Amino acid sequence: GSYHSLIPKSISAYGLQVESVTDRSAEHAAELLASGHLLIALMGKGSLTQNGHFIIIAQSGLNDGKVFIADPASYENSTKEWDLELLMSELKKSYDSGGPLWAVSYPSAG
Repeated sequence: GSYHSLIPKSISAYGLQVESVTDRSAEHAAELLASGHLLIALMGKGSLTQNGHFIIIAQSGLNDGKVFIADPASYENSTKEWDLELLMSELKKSYDSGGPLWAVSYPSAG
């Protein structure tokens, strides 16, 4: 297990921007992906885990609301298309440190 604060602290330490995503609809997640963000998701019990598990939602733009994920626990999961609506519905229900969904991007050029 990892502290949920690992996500925002480690991402910020590498100079990337990280923000908590409070609108966890599939539509908003797709908009964030389309605008160049990566999503870090803390998953709850469901298709990917029985307890809790971090994944990266890394690509959108596929047909019918499908996305690719990076699942550190399963190469097979990382090679399949996933329904974004399903993933959003399986986010962990208990969380802290801005989770269970974070958007990651490069800092704005200032």
